[in-house]
Amino acid sequence: MSTQKADYRSSAIWAAGLGLLFLLVYGGTNTWSGTLHGVPSLYLGWERGIPFLPWSVVPYWSLDLLFVGSFFLAGATGQLRRHGSRLAAAILGAGALFLVFPLRFAWTRPETLGVTGLLFDALSLDQPFNQLPSLHVALALLIWPLYRRRTGGLVRSGTGLWFLMIGLSAVTTWQHHLVDLVGGLMFGLLVGHAIPLDVEPLDRVGPRHRALAARYGLGALALALPSLAGGVWTTLLLWPAVSLALVASAYLTGRRGFLKADGGGLPISTWLLFGPWLFAVALNARLRRGQAGRAAELEPGLWIGPHPSVAGLPPEVADHPQATLVSLAPEITPARGTGLPTVLVQALDLVSPDPATLHQALEAIAQGLARGPVYLHCALGLGRSAQVAASWLQTRGLEPRAARARVRALRRGALPGSLVAPLHASLAPSCRES
Repeated sequence: MSTQKADYRSSAIWAAGLGLLFLLVYGGTNTWSGTLHGVPSLYLGWERGIPFLPWSVVPYWSLDLLFVGSFFLAGATGQLRRHGSRLAAAILGAGALFLVFPLRFAWTRPETLGVTGLLFDALSLDQPFNQLPSLHVALALLIWPLYRRRTGGLVRSGTGLWFLMIGLSAVTTWQHHLVDLVGGLMFGLLVGHAIPLDVEPLDRVGPRHRALAARYGLGALALALPSLAGGVWTTLLLWPAVSLALVASAYLTGRRGFLKADGGGLPISTWLLFGPWLFAVALNARLRRGQAGRAAELEPGLWIGPHPSVAGLPPEVADHPQATLVSLAPEITPARGTGLPTVLVQALDLVSPDPATLHQALEAIAQGLARGPVYLHCALGLGRSAQVAASWLQTRGLEPRAARARVRALRRGALPGSLVAPLHASLAPSCRES
């Protein structure tokens, strides 16, 4: 990964190149759609009541300036390349969709005068095509993170409000219908997920990863196929289909941090992309509450069990003011009301944690035990957290077989064969007893 600071020349080249790409792709698809006959429109009848706000052309046009400026906000050359790649993917991807599914805005914009009239006259060069997804919204969504990182306090809040106005202006300028905005939002989220702005840690992909990727991929295909028949209800299946497809891609690439979770929960973008899958995961954990059993004390002060929302916390942990939760389940929202600090370790479910993940978890346990009791958990306390527990016991001197046997004795059903991995000698040397 390059940490060299991005220079102004490189930023200017990226800005000019992506600006030219936008003009060629967006203008070309608009011109091509204009040669077609009977281009349909897609909107809801009540949208005709949405007011036309002439002043909103100002935030609409401001995206052009923010687009150029965003390239000068990237801190390093690697981040500049990833930012440029995200915008290029959005432009090219949207252009392909405009060609395959051409749509037209349904009614005529009223005439405007003055400064806003001049801005609308310039906007008239943009013919009423290129509707779904709204590339305007997608680009705003992809540009906003760089401005958010470089601002704070009231400036950040004001900038965020301005970006929101940019998105809404696509409707109030009568440039797009609401379905285009929703499509632009989801399209931007997909591009942002596919090309992260920051380098992410990756698992070493093994046969187990690929097998789970295949299962999720088949599930996504099974949900997507009925949508080919058309109809509103079958189209709704595309959301869970996309969610499963993204989970499949995470296993296929080893992206253990794909949910963007932190100790406080999941961002709204994650819920928008993975909502159906997250709901199914939480429901599965609740239905398997009996299999999860009760928490067990692995050694004095170190407890292992299911997610607190599944079976609660043992009193020894819940009532201790210095207790710490070490979670390996980013896919389940942290239990509310515990009042305990949570150290979240990103880990893919149903596969053995890789050395870097184990190291992070063992360090978190060691630091937590220095203050008070630690509650180690994943979803059910049988897979990821059980592997970490066995690794912890090995750092305390137990042989691998004895460590696994102790965890299995305390947690019935823990450590199935597919989740057993040897302890790596490089793991958490600071955790080993002298």
